[in-house]
Amino acid sequence: MSAIATVFVWVEQHHGEPLPVGLEALGAARRLAPDAAITALVFGQDVDAVVKAAFAYGADAVVKADDASLAAYRFAPYAALLAKIVAER
Repeated sequence: MSAIATVFVWVEQHHGEPLPVGLEALGAARRLAPDAAITALVFGQDVDAVVKAAFAYGADAVVKADDASLAAYRFAPYAALLAKIVAER
């Protein structure tokens, strides 16, 4: 039995609103990997609207990291969190 592949898509946000490029990437992932599980990665603070949008644009699952330390984009914390999530899954 083969495992279903997972495609991770980072959905960038600004002040709790999704940026169009991330939502477009969800659609592209679905077209390019129709049999894969599409998982949106949403990092930031107060990102519930972004999570909702990710599902609306085709994500099968969402990994949400909602924390004040992620409110403003900073490469090191975002990259560390991304690496941890990918390693765990």
